[in-house]
Amino acid sequence: MKNSKNSKKSRSSNTSRGPWLVALANAMRASDAPMRSRVLTAFPTFFVVFIDHMISLVVTIPMFLREWRQILKFKWNDWASLIAISLGSSVLGLLFFTQSFATTSNYTVPILIQKLQPIIAILLAVMILKEKLTKRFWLWALLGIIGAYFVSFGFAFTLGALAKAELMPVMFALLAAVFWGSGTVFGKHLTNRYSYSFVTAIRYLASVIFLIIMMLFLNQWGYFGQLNWTFFLLFVGIAFIPGFIPLLIYYLGLRECRASVATIAELAFPLSAILVNRFFLGDTLSIGQVFGTIVLLGSITMLSIENANKE
Repeated sequence: MKNSKNSKKSRSSNTSRGPWLVALANAMRASDAPMRSRVLTAFPTFFVVFIDHMISLVVTIPMFLREWRQILKFKWNDWASLIAISLGSSVLGLLFFTQSFATTSNYTVPILIQKLQPIIAILLAVMILKEKLTKRFWLWALLGIIGAYFVSFGFAFTLGALAKAELMPVMFALLAAVFWGSGTVFGKHLTNRYSYSFVTAIRYLASVIFLIIMMLFLNQWGYFGQLNWTFFLLFVGIAFIPGFIPLLIYYLGLRECRASVATIAELAFPLSAILVNRFFLGDTLSIGQVFGTIVLLGSITMLSIENANKE
């Protein structure tokens, strides 16, 4: 009986930390602004993504070789999930989001559309993973989305920007939200069946395969000639600090919480991005953003409790 109680307590502890691990991982992803802003002045976005994944792949190869036998257990839905998180989340999501910015002068539009990502992920979690959601979950999830809005825009009313938006940037941003939202759900499917380190490694491997194919079409190999030690060290920093390490933490956290909870915890990304911009790039933090921060962190806290109670 004592062992059973200890096991239940340990499981509850793990499931309550899961959302915070996801939030930490997404907060770390936003730490690359000072580094990424420098490399993007010399290289196109796709080339930066390619180098980032190549460096991370080198680190994850030993992990993959140690656990590669897990791939022998793959079923068709596992392969579909792998394609969704590698081609969808790692490549197409970023490209569509970038294209949304490139086709509009109103940058509020793609950021607003991205607030639909948790809703998409929650719906997919219910349909694909059969997750059961309580009324309390919907309350805290809604508050989390509202908090994320205030973190991004403060008390400014920006919904009117959608009425003036052109179709193409909206569609690009919506596609990015779909790919990133589905990545949470399909990543959860894989972490339910395989170790988080193996999922991290095989995601990088599959992503690099897709990126190499796209590099053959885009023919951006010439940018390798512009690399020097300064840029190389910046790329290594991008690959590790907001790349490999957060992704490893992310899949550990995702393994210990429901996808519907994880997608709200992922809203820590805009919060961290704004704080990084505040301290490293000199941006100011409005009262509305401070309010949004409190609401968002409170929502994640309550969802972590809800996640633990659900187990």
